[in-house]
Amino acid sequence: MLIHGLSADKSHWVRFARYLAKDYHVIIPDLPAHGQTGYLSNADYSVERQARRMIELLDHLGINQVHVLGNSMGGFISIFMAHKWSHRIASLGLLNSAGLKPRTHSVLEAAFHGAKNPFIVNSVSEFNDLLSLAASKQQWMPYSVRLMLAKQLADRRERLFKLSLQVIQEITEFNCAEKSKDAFKMSTLVIWGEEDKLLDVDMLEHFVEIIPHAHSVKLPNTGHMPMLECPKIAAKHYKRFINTL
Repeated sequence: MLIHGLSADKSHWVRFARYLAKDYHVIIPDLPAHGQTGYLSNADYSVERQARRMIELLDHLGINQVHVLGNSMGGFISIFMAHKWSHRIASLGLLNSAGLKPRTHSVLEAAFHGAKNPFIVNSVSEFNDLLSLAASKQQWMPYSVRLMLAKQLADRRERLFKLSLQVIQEITEFNCAEKSKDAFKMSTLVIWGEEDKLLDVDMLEHFVEIIPHAHSVKLPNTGHMPMLECPKIAAKHYKRFINTL
């Protein structure tokens, strides 16, 4: 199961998933309030509730146990799944994952304290700014596509504002270090793009301190979304990990 991050959608995993699909049944949902799903202003989109929805999806599909890999907020959701339903998680994969209070400068943490929230997009220029934070090198795309994507985010800015602040608040309250004592006994892999501007690479070291048995991989010249920036390389490391289990 591949779980995307805040303001993303299932399509972000397509190029990565092609390297897994031959040997594994790959499940790539759009999280509620993202992608092609709906949004209700009074619904619960907390990380814990999203994690429960992922378990409910597995129940609906008749799947007892999965390897789960999450990027950014999707990593935090994966952590919650491992914490609450460890018997359902065959292995835990964290790809530039949220879930820890940063020890170094964080754009997201700064946004919580009043700085500009990078997920609030009102123009193509601000969309380009978000891309520059999310990726080490911006991929070329036609201006018309940039305009369309910027408009989609602008139309969702109210929900993204609420969701981003909620995630940051949950990270503060979750206390991953304490929860991990019982939660993270399954095999774990932490992969990080070394040039991540949203979640500093120091967080990889932090996760490994908390989960001493975890395997870890640093990807050079890569930012916050390795599954888009270097899908073949990231998938190679992840597939090698789950193939040994």
